[in-house]
Amino acid sequence: MVNSGTENAQRSTGILPQLLNPINEVEVERLMFDPSHWMQQKHDGKRVIIQVGDTITGINRKGLSIALPQSIAESAAAIRSPCILDGEAVGDQRTRPYSKRHEALFKLIDEGVGSIDWVETYCREASKRDAFDRLVRERAEGVVLKHVDAPYTPGRLASGGPQLKFKFHSTASLIVASVNKGKRSVALALLDGQKRIAVGNVTIPPNAAVPVVGAVIEARYLYAFKGGSLYQPVFIGVHDDLDVNACTLTQLKFKP
Repeated sequence: MVNSGTENAQRSTGILPQLLNPINEVEVERLMFDPSHWMQQKHDGKRVIIQVGDTITGINRKGLSIALPQSIAESAAAIRSPCILDGEAVGDQRTRPYSKRHEALFKLIDEGVGSIDWVETYCREASKRDAFDRLVRERAEGVVLKHVDAPYTPGRLASGGPQLKFKFHSTASLIVASVNKGKRSVALALLDGQKRIAVGNVTIPPNAAVPVVGAVIEARYLYAFKGGSLYQPVFIGVHDDLDVNACTLTQLKFKP
């Protein structure tokens, strides 16, 4: 999604997204057998809420209004009823169970609307298992598991909770410490308290602009060395919806 370009052009909307808590391999295996948790593919992109009414408003994870790509704005304008979309939230249905909000979404958007579509949901053990194995083979980002009775709760709940995510690989939000002269790569850093720790470099692919110093980027990696660098980092994109203070060393998964 495209940022509005200037901080002055943004305004607070008072609407915040619901954030997911990570779980480990043991927990995701248990939830495969739990009929009260439904599963969806986790997509790799920027979190955007769309408020549909007399005007179409894009909202980022900070609750600030942002510009939307034209194709998405046009698709949102074709939706029949005023609503707020964050995956499946319709109107003011945040206190309703997830299963009911999911049903309402299908009634609102019968077969998807242009650039807006729903993510397939898997409810039974067999379908969850088949989808999970397929997504692993396809090198997808991961899966999301939601309790069928959970309301929509903005922000991130304490450890655990009804809205969960499991990633097939490790990712981190990182600070661009410097641009390497004469190269399409940047030096990366993370915060350890108030101190910045260097964690290596990442190459920027030819189809992406080299991010500026101070930008927050997302990168995928195999693992990290304690006191050292990320191993085989891969640039995913710029996170213009995150602040530098989100880039902490606690994100990393270290090699034993």
